[in-house]
Amino acid sequence: MSGLGFGSAGKQHTLTAVCEGRPVASAGWLLRDMAFDGSPRRTAELSSVLVYPACRDRGIVRTVISVALEHARAAGAETMVLLSRPDLVPFYTQLGWSGVSVVHWRPPPAR
Repeated sequence: MSGLGFGSAGKQHTLTAVCEGRPVASAGWLLRDMAFDGSPRRTAELSSVLVYPACRDRGIVRTVISVALEHARAAGAETMVLLSRPDLVPFYTQLGWSGVSVVHWRPPPAR
């Protein structure tokens, strides 16, 4: 894949939503220096988006993602990257993310 490069990774940041003293959702992000088509970009990789099943469909994870992105932008991110399971693409599309490509990969069977 030409035009794509990875640089040193920064510190992982994690935001956690708490309800009644218990964590119910989280999202992490990591700043990376990457290159897209040969142009360097400070990039935030969104990861570890989780929500406790009983708390789904309440908008909590949307808020956690939004706050994570605000923090990443404040830290200098120009571009955001998210790797997602194919079944979650519609959810992220509703949040304004656009897909670049979808690759279906399965790990090799255990020996």
